[in-house]
Amino acid sequence: MHVKSIKTIFRVLLFLAVAVVITPVYSADTGQEVEKSVVQIHTSQRRPDLFNPWSKMPTNEISGTGVIITGNRILTNAHVVMFASQVYVQPYQSSD
Repeated sequence: MHVKSIKTIFRVLLFLAVAVVITPVYSADTGQEVEKSVVQIHTSQRRPDLFNPWSKMPTNEISGTGVIITGNRILTNAHVVMFASQVYVQPYQSSD
């Protein structure tokens, strides 16, 4: 083997060893906390009609997911809530 190949292998092994050491240990409690912070979002959207200015398209029902973050705020994708006239948030394991 060439010295260059040995150095590359050593670097990869060193990187993997460091990654294993600094990676936090995953616990079941953490997983349950994360799972409880996931919410389902249902919206009614009326997008603008690009072919008829100053008018809107018919109402469209959109759903997506989000997560509860610091300050009881919800983080979700913009396309889920863009042009939304109504937003409903369904908490984890809620039947409503």
